[in-house]
Amino acid sequence: MILTVTLNPALDVTYDVDALVVDATNRVAGMSVQAGGKGVNVARLLRLLGTAGDTSSGSGGFGRPFGRPGEAARGTEIVALGFAGGVTGGELLADLDRAGIGHAFVACAGETRRTVAVVDGGAGTVTMLNEPGPVVTPGEWEALRDRLEGLLPEASAVVLSGSLPPGLPPDAYATLVRLATGHGVPAVLDTSGTALRLALRAGPEIVKPNAAELAGALSASVAGPAPPWPATGPEAGRATGPEAGPGMGSAAGRARGSASSSVSGSAAASLAGSVAGSVTEHAAPAGRLPGADPGPSGLAGLAGLAGLAGGAAWMRGEGARAVVVSDGPRGLYADTPDGRWRAVPPEVPGGNPTGAGDAVVAALALGLVSGWDWPRALVEAAALSAAAVGHPVAGRVDPEPYLGHVDRVHVDRVHLDRVHLDRVRPDRVRPEDAHEESEGTSCR
Repeated sequence: MILTVTLNPALDVTYDVDALVVDATNRVAGMSVQAGGKGVNVARLLRLLGTAGDTSSGSGGFGRPFGRPGEAARGTEIVALGFAGGVTGGELLADLDRAGIGHAFVACAGETRRTVAVVDGGAGTVTMLNEPGPVVTPGEWEALRDRLEGLLPEASAVVLSGSLPPGLPPDAYATLVRLATGHGVPAVLDTSGTALRLALRAGPEIVKPNAAELAGALSASVAGPAPPWPATGPEAGRATGPEAGPGMGSAAGRARGSASSSVSGSAAASLAGSVAGSVTEHAAPAGRLPGADPGPSGLAGLAGLAGLAGGAAWMRGEGARAVVVSDGPRGLYADTPDGRWRAVPPEVPGGNPTGAGDAVVAALALGLVSGWDWPRALVEAAALSAAAVGHPVAGRVDPEPYLGHVDRVHVDRVHLDRVHLDRVRPDRVRPEDAHEESEGTSCR
């Protein structure tokens, strides 16, 4: 079972217009209304992927198990949790029922929010209008914690996604991460701001910020004590042997600080039939951080691969076991116990990027319960994310583009020889400390 927790769900309304004109009447060319919020989007995608070939559900599966035949993806139960209240909350739950998504929502006195996305087909832009959400009472918050704890003994992974509604403490996600890890269930976290920073110390299995959220968390950390940098070589438990690691969610690899081998180019090639695309030995580029722009706090922007590497390393030092940063069309950067990786998807024409990050989270959660290696998980995540951008509605993908993207994702192995430890801030990573070694191998 995979649980998804959406503390601030919404009824998502999407309007398609030919050209959005501000301060004028705009005619809507098409619209959709569905249950939404980041965790709900993840649940919907997991439902689509896990019911592949199950035409009886009417959920529009992919015609094959997402994780390939015989893997945990087939038949994995998906249960969505969150708060639902009022007429809008009733509509949200009814849509989950129509989609065949299991749910265990907690009733709240406030009205579930709506979000509005206006997709401008001519300009290729998306304008979002997000309501704040209902005020959650202490009793309702306690009821959700109890509901989650009752389901955790049967869970293989839990996804914690989205913003916090009014009324919840800023450490709400930290509390839920600790609850999950106390039951031995890995948590995948996708949130931002203070909620993200506080949850890192609770030890989530995977954290999935985008580049802006990563930079925001770092900027906010300037006000507090500077955390120490984690070591980055084999002495930190990141061996560079030739054999593939134990998998992204293995018990052996989960012990923080224990040695775990990385996936070399030759080992990646042995994934024949598992991962399409290619794996290349790659290094963070030397020279000055491209586009680094110190803000008022003096913290340089996380521009370029070296910037993402420094920010992800800081998050792991704070407590996250693995960090996967989504960077728009530039793809994904991952810092994991098995090494550092970059996954670059094919170029995708402009669409609706609203659900792209949720697609990444869905693939990572499925990779955890299926025991995928990191290169494979990142290929699937990048391909699914690219397919999500091409769909006009968040939380949905079409199978044909996804399957085509899987064959075109390129995975790079990123090497950082050392980190300048005299300065603990990740924005001070010296790109000149990274040396390039390139060796391409096919994953087929």
